[in-house]
Amino acid sequence: MRLVRAQDVPAQVRRRARWCAAHTAGFLVAGLVVAVAGVCVLGAANLAA
Repeated sequence: MRLVRAQDVPAQVRRRARWCAAHTAGFLVAGLVVAVAGVCVLGAANLAA
């Protein structure tokens, strides 16, 4: 593995890396919300049974 300079990387790859870095927190929060909702639904189903 070797290090490369930013200007040696294609612009599309740099754009995609910036987009992913900017949206990582949002994806983590959305995943957490879905996980908590799933646990709540499973807990409610368990109580109803």
